[in-house]
Amino acid sequence: MKRRIKWTLLLLALLLAVAPFALSQRLRTVEYRVCSDRLSDEATLAVVSDLHNAAYGPGQSALVAAIRAAEPDAVLLTGDMADSLEEMDGVLALLEGLGGEYPVFYVSGNHEYSSGALSEIKAMLREAGARVLEGERALLPGGVCIAGVDDPACLTREEWRAQLNACRAEDGGFTVLLSHRPERVEFYQSGFDLVLSGHAHGGQMRIPGLLNGLWAPNQGWFPKYAGGLYALDGGEMIVSRGLARGALPRLFNRPELVIVRLSPDAQV
Repeated sequence: MKRRIKWTLLLLALLLAVAPFALSQRLRTVEYRVCSDRLSDEATLAVVSDLHNAAYGPGQSALVAAIRAAEPDAVLLTGDMADSLEEMDGVLALLEGLGGEYPVFYVSGNHEYSSGALSEIKAMLREAGARVLEGERALLPGGVCIAGVDDPACLTREEWRAQLNACRAEDGGFTVLLSHRPERVEFYQSGFDLVLSGHAHGGQMRIPGLLNGLWAPNQGWFPKYAGGLYALDGGEMIVSRGLARGALPRLFNRPELVIVRLSPDAQV
C-alpha cells in the first residue's frame, strides 16, 4: 500500500512538473528551409493558419512582432481565420497591425464556409488589404508565384479541381499553393513546388519523438499529415500546426507561426 502511494505521488509530481510545458499555449515560431534550382533568389514567407479568432496580445501585438522579426516577403493566410462573421476582429487586428507592410494572400477554410458568411468574410479581408485567391496565381517581386484554392467544402468537386488546375505552374517558375486541407495530398503531387496547409491543428496532442498527432479532422486518429514538412512527387508540403487556442487542449503542441525560407540550391 505504501509503495503504491509512493509511486502515485511520484507520478503526480512528474505530471505537475511537465504540465506547464505540455499544455503551453505560448506562441512559437517554426522555420523551414526549402531549396530549389527553380528559384533565382531567396524569399521568405510567413504562414498564418487556423487563427480561429485567437488573440496574441492587444491588437495581435505578439503575432505581429513575430511576423516582422522574420522580415517576410509575403504573409499567407491558409484558412480558418474566424469561425463566424462576428469573430473577425482577430484577423482584422492582425492585418491592421501589419499596416500594409507586406503583401497578404488568403484562402478560405472550412470554418469560414460553415459560418454561412463566406462572401462577407472575403469582402472584409479584401477591404483590409488581403488578396483573396480563388483558383488564381499572383507573382511576388522576386519571381515566386503564390497560388491558392478555396476550401473544398465551398465548391463542387468539379469546381474545386478547376480551381486547382488553374493554379498549376505553366511557365516553369517556382509555385507555392495555398490549400487549407493537407489530406488532399493526392491532388498536390504535380504542378506545385511547395504546398502550404493547416486544418489539422497539429493532431491536437503529441508525444515528441513518438506521436506526431493524435487526431485531426478529415484524417481521424493518428493523422499522417498533422504538422511538419512532407515530401511530394516533385515538391514538398508544409502543414502548420495552427494558432487556435480553444476549448480542446493542445498537448506538447504549441500554437505556431510558420516561416518558410526559400533558397536557390546554389546559395545553400
